[in-house]
Amino acid sequence: MRIPHTLRILCAMSLILAVPGLSQADTTKKAAKVAAKKTATTKQAKKTATTKQVKKVVAVKAAKKPAAKQTAVKKPVVVYPNVTFDYTPKEITTLCSAALARANRSLEALLAYGKKTKTPGFHYTFVPFETAIAEFDEAIGTPYLLRYTSPNKAVRKAGAFCIRSYFGFSSKLFARRDIYALLKKAAANSKGLDAIDQRLITETLKKFEKNGAGLSEKYSKEVAQLNAKLSQLGMKFRGNIGEDKTVLTFTAKELEGVPAGTLKTLKKDKKGNYLMRPIVAGQYISVLRNAKNPETRKKMLLARQSIKGKENTALLEKIIALRHQLAQKLDYPTYAHYVLTERMAKNPKTVKNFLQQLRVKLTSKLDAEAKIFLALKKKEHPKATALDPWDWRYYNNMMKKTMYAVDGEKIREYFPMNHVIKTVFDIYQTLLGVTFKEIKPANAWHKDVRLFSITDNKSKKIVSYFYLDLFPRPGKYSHFAAFGFQGGRRLMNGTYRQPVSAVVGNWQKPAKGSDALLSHYEVQTFFHEFGHIMHQTLTTARYSSMAGTSVKRDFVEAPSQMLENWVWKPSILKKLTKHYKTGKSLPTKMLNSLIRAKYADAGHFWTRQLFFATVDMTYHTSGPKVDTVKVWQEVAKKVMPVTLTKGTYPAATFGHLVGYAAGYYGYLWSKVYAQDMFTLFEKEGLLSPKAGMQYRNWILERGSTLAPSALLKGFLGRKPNMKAFYKELGLK
Repeated sequence: MRIPHTLRILCAMSLILAVPGLSQADTTKKAAKVAAKKTATTKQAKKTATTKQVKKVVAVKAAKKPAAKQTAVKKPVVVYPNVTFDYTPKEITTLCSAALARANRSLEALLAYGKKTKTPGFHYTFVPFETAIAEFDEAIGTPYLLRYTSPNKAVRKAGAFCIRSYFGFSSKLFARRDIYALLKKAAANSKGLDAIDQRLITETLKKFEKNGAGLSEKYSKEVAQLNAKLSQLGMKFRGNIGEDKTVLTFTAKELEGVPAGTLKTLKKDKKGNYLMRPIVAGQYISVLRNAKNPETRKKMLLARQSIKGKENTALLEKIIALRHQLAQKLDYPTYAHYVLTERMAKNPKTVKNFLQQLRVKLTSKLDAEAKIFLALKKKEHPKATALDPWDWRYYNNMMKKTMYAVDGEKIREYFPMNHVIKTVFDIYQTLLGVTFKEIKPANAWHKDVRLFSITDNKSKKIVSYFYLDLFPRPGKYSHFAAFGFQGGRRLMNGTYRQPVSAVVGNWQKPAKGSDALLSHYEVQTFFHEFGHIMHQTLTTARYSSMAGTSVKRDFVEAPSQMLENWVWKPSILKKLTKHYKTGKSLPTKMLNSLIRAKYADAGHFWTRQLFFATVDMTYHTSGPKVDTVKVWQEVAKKVMPVTLTKGTYPAATFGHLVGYAAGYYGYLWSKVYAQDMFTLFEKEGLLSPKAGMQYRNWILERGSTLAPSALLKGFLGRKPNMKAFYKELGLK
């Protein structure tokens, strides 16, 4: 997962907009932490930190940013990223309110400049506007991250307030007819610009037009109100999932078959029963794949698919209705049409044709796998005539064990977490010409979080930072994601703002004194999300709105999906694996079995992705009144071998319906380009620095300064095609 560029960045700098004709302006931001009082009872001192930043603007030139704060820990000097996390709830709300006020003052200054000149130009309009939005994003980057990661509920609540303030501002901003008129006038006066500046003009004006700024004042206000309402409902939908506290109780007998490694991480009640949270992906998947008792699997699945069921279903259906209303006001037939005009796919018809063609190719594999699963079920339950929704993961796991000699739990023993992380880092460093160095203490939002700097090997300079937050906590974001909360951009003084990102995950935390053992799938997920981190942190794009993962939504997954291929290659698996007791790498026989089983469940795996994409597209092409449960069931009957369990609401925990509305197909769409890009590494070598640097230069660094098709052609040296995609799916 990624977050959009408008919620990607953090910085405490004051927001200033420089325009000709304005007097010299100085602003000062002071953030002071109250010194703790030593008492006989606590014997504890809180740190006092005071930061002062002054930004002086004359015309369009900004003063140089103060040197990055350095924290000396003996020797050598350790340079930390310019971020802090020890905010109180009150400080967060104050910070956000101040940032909002500064942003509004900046926009008013821009409009004042527009009134003073008849021929506004690019450098006095588009650049200051882009800078103002970037600096507002930077101010709320940390509160955004803390909303999903802080162990303090009050801090998370304050972060949610901050995000609401942001969305309230942004939903109105790009619907403002006065700013749009000024920028449009400036665009007509902007001559002799390079391709990147011209692209900034085009993309900025499109955002205004997509938000109704070109409409009458009445319709423009209505569009802004709809966007604000949608933002609020979306936050509520996701917040309900993240804050879920559902706990299930199981006896040891009920959990027969569940790995000991999972059981060790669980809490117990007074009777010795195990306590499990269905919202935690690791616990949920472990039960569905391994629990021998079908009633245990059923209980877990029903609980997961009932989380905030009625409440979130009502929210989702209201969101869909408002999205359709928004599209209609902007003269689009459906919300999917509205969204896709700015994507690679362009329209719903193209997406539906793509999904249908893939479905036809997958049908035979899906049916063959379903027959195998049912045959395995009949061995345990002779009277069985069909698979239940809680069966397929269990019998898929059994199939791999019996037919391919792949025991996921045995393989897990060869993937100790710390060795995996180190090896993944080694691979990325070799390919991309960088060095990662851990910084201790991390001074992060939780004691489990780790911090690393990224140094470019050629320049020997630190270019960015990233954090690892890998274990679940109550209230924390419940999946794996890459949060780019401080983005890169070129500053007025010619320097480049260092990006800062975080991998937020939910691996089962190891028992004290031991290492976590990862599944092969978890290793693949880490490769994927860390790919997003590299995309965010190695950017060199000129403007924040074009930096890192701020690319077309149906392309954004491609760079990370490509990197998943490494975990299926024998030479890489030998490096990645190290038995937690013996230190030996994965035996050749087990390794070959694992690779051979890669396509064993391709029918189910890819059909599930196709199913989610079809549900999403159906929701957003069916008008304002959508029965989401009914649509889910109908699509499942057409696409999947097992259908929806009655009385459940699976869409209620499908968070992508908020962030990836009418865009889930992008996971499959971008996979086409991911596999095509991988062909270059197959040719040059999996650890080829030459191919790696070509990938860094063309795909990671440039962001959206070029269209995805141009990036791909530059990297591949030709137009992309689908051959490698079908090969990856085991299809002809």
